[in-house]
Amino acid sequence: MLIELGFLSLEDYENWRFGRVPYLEKVCRGNLKKLSFIIKELKIFSREKGLKPSWTAYNKWGKGPKKRLQFSKSGDSIIEKGYATHYVKKR
Repeated sequence: MLIELGFLSLEDYENWRFGRVPYLEKVCRGNLKKLSFIIKELKIFSREKGLKPSWTAYNKWGKGPKKRLQFSKSGDSIIEKGYATHYVKKR
């Protein structure tokens, strides 16, 4: 979603997924307040549409140990969960 909204380039996303970037927010365009707002609004919109939250693990791509990737500089669990949550149709 961040790529589609122009907050993140595909190249920066791939660099993060391969572990070349320490945390995703470092390469996002725009400020953290806007990113936080988008995540919050997505959560509200998804709830209104009856979608179910689904946490997704993001692990490093490529060779070497499969390390869990970090989204935020702080690594705060609430912030990390917000970024790693997808919203899916309920069955």
